[in-house]
Amino acid sequence: MEYILAFLTVFDKIIGTGINRIDLIYFFSGLILLWYLFSKRAEIRTIALVGGFTALYAALVHLITGSADYVSSLIFVLHIVLNTTFTLWIISSLKKMDITTYLTGVAALFGVSTIAALVLRDSFLWKPQEYTSGFGPYRLKLFYTEPAYLSIVCGIMLILCVYQMLAATFRWRLAASGLVFVVCMVLSYGMGGLIATALALLILLMVHVARNRNEILQDSLKRMGWSIAAVILIIIVVAIVALSPIYGIRIMPLIRGEDNGIAYTITRPYHWFVEVMNRTNWHGAGINQLVDTPLGDDLGIVEEFKNSFVKLMAEGGILGMIAVAVLVILLLGQCLLYGNELAAALTIFTLLIQFSTGSFEDPIHWLVYGVILHECFAERDARRALKVPSTSSNDDLLDKQEYAAFDGRKGSGDASDGQKLKICLVGSSGGHLTHLYMLKPFWGNKERFWVTFDKQDARSLLKDERMIPCYYPTNRSIKGLIINTVLAFRVLRKERPDVIISSGAAVAVPFFYLGKVFGAKCIYIEVYDRIDKPTVSGKIVYPISDKFIVQWEEMKKVYPNSINLGSIF
Repeated sequence: MEYILAFLTVFDKIIGTGINRIDLIYFFSGLILLWYLFSKRAEIRTIALVGGFTALYAALVHLITGSADYVSSLIFVLHIVLNTTFTLWIISSLKKMDITTYLTGVAALFGVSTIAALVLRDSFLWKPQEYTSGFGPYRLKLFYTEPAYLSIVCGIMLILCVYQMLAATFRWRLAASGLVFVVCMVLSYGMGGLIATALALLILLMVHVARNRNEILQDSLKRMGWSIAAVILIIIVVAIVALSPIYGIRIMPLIRGEDNGIAYTITRPYHWFVEVMNRTNWHGAGINQLVDTPLGDDLGIVEEFKNSFVKLMAEGGILGMIAVAVLVILLLGQCLLYGNELAAALTIFTLLIQFSTGSFEDPIHWLVYGVILHECFAERDARRALKVPSTSSNDDLLDKQEYAAFDGRKGSGDASDGQKLKICLVGSSGGHLTHLYMLKPFWGNKERFWVTFDKQDARSLLKDERMIPCYYPTNRSIKGLIINTVLAFRVLRKERPDVIISSGAAVAVPFFYLGKVFGAKCIYIEVYDRIDKPTVSGKIVYPISDKFIVQWEEMKKVYPNSINLGSIF
């Protein structure tokens, strides 16, 4: 999955050019849409809802502007439907995807392509470009239509790299990937991408410090790390400005508003937008009716707008402005309510880019939307899990005799509530982790530690708990099984828990089997959404579980020796 997305990210624009281009992601999204339809996935409702509103918007714009181009309206609706499908796939896939592997894949493809470009200086991987001084360098564009687009993609990848290093542990793979993205961005000479990335990284660092200020202030090593990171960042920025002939000659014209790139993507599109609104009484020109039309020819619009939101507003008029306002409000609203540092940084980045360059229908923006919404939804679900009380009979997880046996092992002969128990709670992030957190009335007064994925929802939910990160993705992954088996051996040998509790998924398997070797009781809770069919991990650990708990009476036919304690939720 990670490598598929990396391939799509790098080679999305390889088919066609200009207005006739066909994004590779559209083909992929079409296949995902067919899969959703045939498997009757819940995502179809969201896609149908967005598609319906988009069709209504296109029809109203078509009616108000009096455009005779039905094809452009249909293509616009189709693009939005496919992009929505892609966004929903991103949201669901990120729950299982290893972002580090994805970033490494993109960096590897960029690195190999850049080396080939440096060898083949006159190839299609470069594009000549002139600036205000008349200096005409070659700008790196790789497989994209414009060098600026490469700069934007590198900016997104760099933000993800920095966030992964801040949120998790430092990895050389991430550092090397980040270096590749910086080199590609510098060689593309994309000023807009550079500025948006710099501001987004600043927001990322500020929000991260604000969210983790107590931990950072207490940890001298982190203070030192932040100081070193700040110095390195300043050195990189100064080096780019001072040593690059292209950036150097563009700084002052940029400040004065005389830079050709700024005129190309901002000044002229905004000027044309005002002219279009005046000529059409704020009705708009119509979808894809700005170039090669009487209105466009009269205003001197000879090229497609290189500006996402301004193009949408110029084509849709008042309706286009409303559509942009709704999108911006939804993004900012989600970010303010549930956003973490990554969501805040990417929101600022994508708004800056879409108000200055790009295309609203471009799949790369919808990839960013997917990442933002995934982070916000994970934070929202984590907060809800903290507030929802448990209604299951948690005390039935262990009976008084079992409590007494464990307390006796710890040196107490009295049957107590098991406060001397040491518990290992192991499970995947997302719904599996939520199941375990719902058992707080049981584990809340006991010594415990958690083993789960090092992802945003887990970090948010377990911010006050002791958490040991495990490898992911784990589903049907031999590599994941091997790495987590080694981890389970090390953790269990050191911690020696009395009880191991899990609700899945695959990460539970090595902990249960090795846990039996170390003398731990193993309790497995089958997830709530399984009513009459077993999970793979449930079937594997069922034979060795000391207690196997289900939440539906029908599941006792699947697991005859299980115990039905009712719904955790």
